[in-house]
Amino acid sequence: AVMTIGDIAVDWAHSEAIWIGTGEVNSSRSSYSGVGVYRVIPIQQQDGSLRYKAEHKGLTDTHHIGRVVVHPSDPNTIWVASLGPLYTAGGQRGVFKTTDGGATWKQTLTPAAGCGAVDLVIDPLNPNVLYASTWNRDRKAWNFKGEGTGSAVCSSTDGGNTWKMMSHAGDGKTAFVGSVPADSVGRIGLALHHSLAGHRLYAFIDNQAHRPDTALKKTEEGWKKDMFREMKADAFLALTDSLLDQFLRDNGFGDEHSAASVKEQVRNGKLQPVALYDYLYDANEDLFNTPIVGAEVYACNPEKSDWKRTHADYLADVVFTYGSYF
Repeated sequence: AVMTIGDIAVDWAHSEAIWIGTGEVNSSRSSYSGVGVYRVIPIQQQDGSLRYKAEHKGLTDTHHIGRVVVHPSDPNTIWVASLGPLYTAGGQRGVFKTTDGGATWKQTLTPAAGCGAVDLVIDPLNPNVLYASTWNRDRKAWNFKGEGTGSAVCSSTDGGNTWKMMSHAGDGKTAFVGSVPADSVGRIGLALHHSLAGHRLYAFIDNQAHRPDTALKKTEEGWKKDMFREMKADAFLALTDSLLDQFLRDNGFGDEHSAASVKEQVRNGKLQPVALYDYLYDANEDLFNTPIVGAEVYACNPEKSDWKRTHADYLADVVFTYGSYF
């Protein structure tokens, strides 16, 4: 009935039932949707072998499931993080909980419009404590927007029945200590270090904000096409002719295009400086070389939500402009 699986969880402490959440969550154009949740039960045979019985357990309209969590001591209590439909609105999005082995489900975390739940972790020392991340993403056949103010981290202390925000500070800002505007947060992955001595919650963040140190400027390698993207005509006319001639030659504009001829067209209003950028624009290069902040890892004491970045410098070459693939 389905080609892709989002997550698998096994109830090792009891029947070793396998809980399967269908539909992957990478949100590519080729990310096929699922049909909800299955429970697969192993049945011991007389000859010592095992036979597996599969049962569909609902949540048919989730489409893409990011995480399935089994209660460590109650085999009938399961939580599911659902991202929801990829191309359309609606569907079953957020965190869902069952206490009767999947016979019925209750939605306990409802994210903002256009968002779904993509990750979920439980405190094994206190299963009443859970952490979930939501993801703000919008896929069209021609475009993908994988970040927004709906991407956030939430916590629950009552078994996932109610949730509170722990990553946003309001006014378009996040609680993360660093340059993470709320509207630039993409997919968030969660991990919990748990011990009697104390807990640490870690969040891997796809930060789509542009780096503050990558202003459009001249570099040691010469001029880049990006410098012309927002350049005004007067600034363009003030450029050194010899350097502009070098840029045109290096980028294959041809002998008919010189600094003098291009400046004349800009002066007469026939061209804008952005035309140089448009001529050289390469979608594939833009995909991999756009100077975004990219991957970041933050940690906090969950009781204090004192988020701090775990590294001083950028994490180079971990993600590019599609940082949701992890």
